[in-house]
Amino acid sequence: MSKTIKLSDEELKKLVDFQKQNDNITLDLGRIDIQKALLDGQRGVVLEKLADLQEKSNVVAKELQTKYGNGNIDLGKGEITVAE
Repeated sequence: MSKTIKLSDEELKKLVDFQKQNDNITLDLGRIDIQKALLDGQRGVVLEKLADLQEKSNVVAKELQTKYGNGNIDLGKGEITVAE
């Protein structure tokens, strides 16, 4: 036959406090996972924009290369130095 023993108020308080801390940590982890998922989605959008920008940049670079030949562009001066 089992015997039931009443926990002291201090023991019960410690156990309840541990449970509350555990619950709070679990909630924090859930919030972090949600934030991470949102950031991953935003990162994907930014990476798509970067890929699109690189593609457009490559098209313009090819157009300039066709028009002027190989060279170096100085954006500050708005000039291209063509290799001879």
